[in-house]
Amino acid sequence: MKKQLYRKIYGVFGIVEWSTLIPVGSGTIRVDFSNGSITTRGIEPATYTTSNETIQNAIEASPKFKSGKIKLISKFVISEVEEETEATDEADIETKTDEETGSSETSNNATTDNATADVEATVAEDAIAASFPGVKNSQQAKDVLMAAPYNVSLAELGSKEAILAKAAELNVTFPNWK
Repeated sequence: MKKQLYRKIYGVFGIVEWSTLIPVGSGTIRVDFSNGSITTRGIEPATYTTSNETIQNAIEASPKFKSGKIKLISKFVISEVEEETEATDEADIETKTDEETGSSETSNNATTDNATADVEATVAEDAIAASFPGVKNSQQAKDVLMAAPYNVSLAELGSKEAILAKAAELNVTFPNWK
């Protein structure tokens, strides 16, 4: 089953710039809305754009979004990913005979071992450093690390030092973030 990933633009009308804390679990994240303007032509809302699904869910579950202070202005499909599903059907588990393996192992165990080896090989191949020159602040760095393929939890990214340490661990660099 395919799942669509979105880039969403949130806005706050009547404000040029606004920084707010959004509750996430037992912590909070800071969201900075900017580039708003009030002109004779009309009101341009201060906006915040993210493609991070965790941050999108936090914003949309916040009291400020539910009350209408923060509004979803637009969203764009940026990609589709295959959702992982686990086979729990016993019909999916095959048993090899003694003649094939010399023992009565289930192919599920063999498949698990092969899958683990494949994942380890893929991780070794993906160990090449990834560079994100567009990242210029901690929020953008968090967006990168919390998104696929890294999927780092927000709790692990509490400070600049923690973000940089996790990025180094994952071979990710942010050359324009000082």
